[in-house]
Amino acid sequence: MVEIVDIFFGLVLILLGIYITFFVIKGFIDFIKVKRVTGIAEGVIIKSGVIHTYNQGGEHASHNYKTDVEYTYEVNSKEYTQRNIHYKSQVSGSEEGFVQAINIQFKKGKKVDIYYEIGNEENAWLINGIRPTTYFLLVIGVVCIGGGWMLVQSS
Repeated sequence: MVEIVDIFFGLVLILLGIYITFFVIKGFIDFIKVKRVTGIAEGVIIKSGVIHTYNQGGEHASHNYKTDVEYTYEVNSKEYTQRNIHYKSQVSGSEEGFVQAINIQFKKGKKVDIYYEIGNEENAWLINGIRPTTYFLLVIGVVCIGGGWMLVQSS
């Protein structure tokens, strides 16, 4: 009976690891594709703040903080407004300091480089690079695959 449970949980871990790793690798590939067609424009931060929400879930109450940064930039004489911090995403988390650090970096009125996708200029972001959490998720995916494999093999 223990062997069946080990095999079951091992397979679940392997599938979870494959799922996580697949989406991380897909994100790397998407970023590499876009990086080849990235332009840079000068922009200005027009809004900088933090949105705080509180979920009253009894024992599981939680705080969430999200960047509220907005910027304008111009490409080919057309003005755009965007909110993305990283490629296709904003920054949020349960730690206020983490989100505040982004706002300190991007204060209202500051001139910044804006990275945009050539041919899809409305798709823009402030920080060009892969998010640090992406590497963490890759490690989690690989650990799940390895741990699941060890459970299956030990049965």
